[in-house]
Amino acid sequence: MKNLLFFLFQMFLFTILLTINHFVDQFISSPFDSGDLFGIGEMLLLFIPLALLAEKVYKRYTDISFFHKLLISIPGLAGAILISGLALGQIQIGG
Repeated sequence: MKNLLFFLFQMFLFTILLTINHFVDQFISSPFDSGDLFGIGEMLLLFIPLALLAEKVYKRYTDISFFHKLLISIPGLAGAILISGLALGQIQIGG
């Protein structure tokens, strides 16, 4: 059961990170200017609370070995790519 909950948490976390990156990516470009600073600041404001939440939740999963966490995270990332791709319209099913 803990493995399933860890998988779902990883998929949720990766989906949020990919979605945030998709929207903030338009502000960060090759020549560094004030728009890039805005994008970096916005990303930090969103990532810091997410990292604090992840740290609290990860404490529950100390009994799962690192290797198993890694093996569980890979399909979680694949699921997150599918979910965020479908939600953002980057992946289309059917016609």
